[in-house]
Amino acid sequence: MRRAGTSLAVLAVAEADANSNGIPVDSPPLSKCTANTSPSPSPTVPSVWLSKVARARAVFAYRFDTVLCTVRGQVALLVLTGLCLDVAMAPIAIYMSPQSYSSAIYQTILDILDPKSSSDDFAVWPSEVVVWTTRFLGLVEFMSGFIYLNVVVGFVVDLILSKMDALKQGKMGIVECNHTLVLGWNDMCLSFLHQICLANASEGGGVIVVLCDRPRHDVERQIQDALPDTIKSTIVVSHGNPLMAADLNRVSASLARSITIMATDTRTDVSDAAVLRTLLTIQSLRDGVRGHVVADVGDTDNNMLMKVVSAMSDVVVETIMTHQVLGRLIVMCSRSPSLANVYGELLGFDGNEFYAQAWPDLEGLTFGQLADRFADAIPIGVKSSDGKVHLRPPRSRKVKHGDEIIVLAEDNDTYKPSNASLAKYNPVVTLVKAPTKASPPSRMLLCGWRRELRDILRLLDGISSPNTEVHLVNATPVAKRLADLQDEGLDVAEFRRIKLTHTVANTASKRHIEELVMRSFHCMLVLSDGDREDDSLCSDSHVLATVLRLRAVELSQYAQMPLHRLSLTSTHGKASAKRTATSVPLNRRTHCVAEILDTRTQKTLRHNKSLTHNADFIPSNDFISRMLAMVSESRWVASILNALLGDHGLSLDVVPASRYATFAEAASFAELSHRASSVYGDIVCGFVHKGTLGVTLNPPDKQAVQTWDDNRDLIVLRESIQQPKVLDRVAKSRLQRQAVRAFKAANGATLTDPYLVEVARQRTALMQAQQVLKPDGDDDDDDEHDDNMVESIEFNKPRGKSPKSPKHPHWTWDAHQQPSTLTKYVHGGPTNGDDQVQSFSPSIRAALRAGLDDVGGLLESLALVHTHPAKATHVVL
Repeated sequence: MRRAGTSLAVLAVAEADANSNGIPVDSPPLSKCTANTSPSPSPTVPSVWLSKVARARAVFAYRFDTVLCTVRGQVALLVLTGLCLDVAMAPIAIYMSPQSYSSAIYQTILDILDPKSSSDDFAVWPSEVVVWTTRFLGLVEFMSGFIYLNVVVGFVVDLILSKMDALKQGKMGIVECNHTLVLGWNDMCLSFLHQICLANASEGGGVIVVLCDRPRHDVERQIQDALPDTIKSTIVVSHGNPLMAADLNRVSASLARSITIMATDTRTDVSDAAVLRTLLTIQSLRDGVRGHVVADVGDTDNNMLMKVVSAMSDVVVETIMTHQVLGRLIVMCSRSPSLANVYGELLGFDGNEFYAQAWPDLEGLTFGQLADRFADAIPIGVKSSDGKVHLRPPRSRKVKHGDEIIVLAEDNDTYKPSNASLAKYNPVVTLVKAPTKASPPSRMLLCGWRRELRDILRLLDGISSPNTEVHLVNATPVAKRLADLQDEGLDVAEFRRIKLTHTVANTASKRHIEELVMRSFHCMLVLSDGDREDDSLCSDSHVLATVLRLRAVELSQYAQMPLHRLSLTSTHGKASAKRTATSVPLNRRTHCVAEILDTRTQKTLRHNKSLTHNADFIPSNDFISRMLAMVSESRWVASILNALLGDHGLSLDVVPASRYATFAEAASFAELSHRASSVYGDIVCGFVHKGTLGVTLNPPDKQAVQTWDDNRDLIVLRESIQQPKVLDRVAKSRLQRQAVRAFKAANGATLTDPYLVEVARQRTALMQAQQVLKPDGDDDDDDEHDDNMVESIEFNKPRGKSPKSPKHPHWTWDAHQQPSTLTKYVHGGPTNGDDQVQSFSPSIRAALRAGLDDVGGLLESLALVHTHPAKATHVVL
C-alpha cells in the first residue's frame, strides 16, 4: 500500500509535468492509462509515451533531489562528476598534447583544479582546422573545469557555514568525561555556575556543560556578563531539549560526574512535571549514568514521587525541595536575627564548607574528644561506613573503622588532626543550664502572596505557641487566597496554633500601611509576590519599597509624629528624622526578614549599609543555587542540608554568649565550645559581631583568650525548635494536676482495686507500644531531664538554685524545675479511726507520667473511679 501510494503520487507529478510540456488536456489521466491494460486508440499512443518519459524524468528528479539533500549524497555526486569529467576530458588532453593516458588523466585533474585557457604555442603550425579544433576543445575543458570548481567551492563553503551555524546554535557533540552537567536554564543558573567554578578552583578547573532550549548565544552572553572569570573552568553551552535522549547522549550525560536538573517554569506543577520527565529520560539511557542526579523539586507532594521513580532504577537521585527549604529558612531567620548572614557564609564554596575524611589515627576516640584534635576545623558529625550521616552524634559515640569525620573547614587541605589533645579545660561547676519554656503567643506580619505560602503557614502552625496571630497583608483578594490554599491541599480550619487575619492592601502604599500598628508585631516577613516573580528586578524593587515603608511607619508611630513631619525636605526635617531614628533602640525595633530574588539586588545591598540594617535580606535564588551546587559536588551533603533545614532534626541558631559564659568573661573560643558541648550538647561553629553584622565561622585561633560581652553572639548547632513538644510537656503537667483534682472530687476512690490496677497496666502497655511513633531525634527515654531537644529562642536567667540533679550532678537546675513528689490529700469517709495513706501503684504512676495526655484513658479511669467509691487516699505522683 505504501509503494502504491508513492507511485500514484509520482504519476500525478508526471501527469502534471506532461501537461506542462504540451500534452493535450483531453488525454486520459495517467492513472487510468496505467490501470487499464486494454489497447488505446492510435491517436493516444504518443501521449502515453510522453507520459512514461515524464514519469521517468520525475522519478529521476525526485531521486536526484533526495540524494542532493544529504551531505553524503552531495559528496558522492561531486566525486562522481569529477571522475566523469576526468575520464571525458582525458582524450582532449591527448589530442592537444600527445602523451600517455595516465599522464592525460593527471593533466586533466590539474586543469579541473586550475582551469586556464589553452595557448597557441605550437612548434609547427598545423592547419587552420586543427588549430580551431584545439581551441574549441580547450574552451570546453576550461568551462567544464571552471563550473565544476565553483560547484566544489560552493559546496565546501556551504558545508563550513552549516557547521558554523550548528556550532553557534550549540548542536555539536560534546565528548567529555567526569564533567558537571546542567539541564535547563533559569535565574539560579548563573549563581550555580559560579559556585561550581569555585569548587573546581582547588582542582585546577573543570568542565561544566549546560543543556537548555534557549539560544546558545543568549546564554553565553549572560554567562560572560555575570562571570567574566571562570577560575580555570570551561563552560560549554549546548542547545537541545533535556527531555530527548538523543540530546542527552550528545552531551555525554552517561559520563557526567553529576547531573543537575533545574526548574524551568515559575509554575510549580509544570516545572515538577518537566523534572520528572527528564528523570525518566535519564533512566532510559542505554549506557546508564555514572554520577548522581540532583533535582530541584518545588512541591513537597512531588518529592515522594521522585523517590519512587528513582527507586525503580539504579540512578541515584537527590532532591532539594525548594519551597519547603525556603519556607523553613525564612521562618528560622524570623525567630533568630542575623541567621540569614550565617547561612550566607555557610552555603556555597566561597568560605568554610563541609568536608568528610577518614582518619585512622582517631579510631577509638569519642566524638566529644574530636574537637580537641582539630585546630583548623570544627567536627560536627560522623559519616559511617554504610554512607549514613550522623550530625551532632552523642559525645560518647566512638569513631569506628571506616568512619569519616565531618568537619567545617576552609578547604580539604587546610586541616588535619593532631596526635594529642590541644587544650585542657577546667571542670564546669558554675554553669547554670537555662530552663526551657514555651514561647508566648506572638503577632506576625506577613507581606506578599504566592501559592507556595502553604509551606510557611504549616511550619508556623507547627512551631508557634497557641493563639499566635499571623496577619496576611497583600493585594490578592481573600477569596483567591483561600482558593489557592485549598488547591494546594491546605485547609485553614485545621490550624491549631495560629490564627490568620486577612488584609487586602498594597504593601508599598503609605495609606494602607499606616493603618497597621507596627509596634504590636513581634516580627515582619516580606516575601516576593508570585505575580512579580517573572521579573526578578521588579519583585525586588517592590520588596525594598515595602521594607522602607514599614520602617518609616514604625518610626512615625514610635515618635508619635506623622510621616510628613518627618520628611527630609528641610534641614529641620532632616535633624528631626535623624534624632527620632537614633532614639529608637535596636531591641525595640520589630525584626524584619525580607526575600530578594536577583543577584544584582544583592550587590546593591552590599554597597548600601543603610538598607541592610533595616532587615535581614534572604537571597532565595542564590541560597537554593548554592545548595544545589553543594549537593552536586558531594552527594552526602544533602543529608546535612536536610537535617539543618528539614522538618525535624538539627538547626543552626544564634544565641547570646552569656548562655555559656558570664558577662565580660575572658575565655577562649575552645573553652566556650567545650562548655556548650559538655553541658548542652551544642556545637559552637563561630560568632556574629552585632555592630557590623559580620560572621566568623571556624575561627582561626581558637585558643586565643577573648572577652565575651553583649557585642557578640555565638553560632551553635543544636536540636531544632520543636514547640509542640514543649507544649506537650506543659499539657502533661496540667493534666496531672487536673487528674489529682478529679480524683479528689471522686470522694474517696480507692486505687488499690485490682480491676483499676489492671486497666492502668493495660494503658501503660499501650503507651509503651506507642513509643515507636516518636519522631526522629526523640530517642531519649527521660523527657524530664532532656532539655536539649527543645530550646526557646528567649533565654531566661535562673531565678533560684536548687539541689543538683542526681542524674546530671554537674547541672544546677532552677527551683521550679526540680523534680519533686506531689502529695494531695483526698478527703473521704472514716476508716478504723485513721486515714489510710496509700500511694499509686507503679503501673498507675507510669500510666499517669507517660500517658495522661491521652484524654480517652483519663476519662476511662475517672469512670472507673465513680463506680468504685472507697476511703481516703493520699495521691503520690
